[in-house]
Amino acid sequence: ILKDMYETFVTDLETATQAEATANKNFEAFIAEKTVELKDMQADKAKKEAEKAEVEQRLADTQAMYDDTAAQHEADVAFFDETKAACQTKHEEWTTRSSLRDGELEGISKALEILTSDEARELFSSAIKEGKETGADNKYKTGRDIAPFFLQLDGADSPMSKAYSVLKSSATKGKSLRLAALAGQVREAKV
Repeated sequence: ILKDMYETFVTDLETATQAEATANKNFEAFIAEKTVELKDMQADKAKKEAEKAEVEQRLADTQAMYDDTAAQHEADVAFFDETKAACQTKHEEWTTRSSLRDGELEGISKALEILTSDEARELFSSAIKEGKETGADNKYKTGRDIAPFFLQLDGADSPMSKAYSVLKSSATKGKSLRLAALAGQVREAKV
């Protein structure tokens, strides 16, 4: 019986030892395989972390560029709005100045038309006498009776009154100080 037990025991031991050796060999192969997989996965992890860092850096750069572009865009829009408002103001000022200038030119043209009319030339030729200076007093006689004014003030139909009226109305209509000053000079002009 002991011999059978011993043989059974030895057989069981050999079987167990062989099973343990096979299991140990399988375990070593499994560990080696998993170690290789771990190294591959660690390399993939490092590669993906590097890619992630690169992508995050590009994202940060792109975000900074976007912020700069948005700020520049806002500044450009503000500049455009200011420029547009300034241009509109200058256009309005130019339009006003042009219309005032046109009114002044129209008033001057009418005044010149009145002053160069045949009636005004007759009046001027009869008012300016030979031997008398403009603005000179009547201390010496030339044989003719002349008035000291180039234009006569007393008649509503006189060329001076017409010129004054036209200049005054143009100055009032166009709100032009230059035309008003010219009207004043025409009214008080002395010869």
